[in-house]
Amino acid sequence: MGDPVAVTDPFGDRDFELLGAIGLLMPRTAALAAIGLILIMSGALFTHITHGEMMMVILPLMVVFLLGIVVYIRHPFGKVGPMAQVE
Repeated sequence: MGDPVAVTDPFGDRDFELLGAIGLLMPRTAALAAIGLILIMSGALFTHITHGEMMMVILPLMVVFLLGIVVYIRHPFGKVGPMAQVE
């Protein structure tokens, strides 16, 4: 029969999730990886909301919130955040 995930996951979302997790481990790429994972989790949020699975929205929403904190800390938005460049 083969791998059932390969049939239902033609775009390889799990591959992007794995790359995002690896990217979160490296400080230089953590912000970019977090932004990519936020996009993936936004798709999960949209899917759960459109299918009326409101209790399933809680976990992706918490993950998006935590990834937003990673972006805030790791991305130098000028003078915002502890990892910003100091002149």
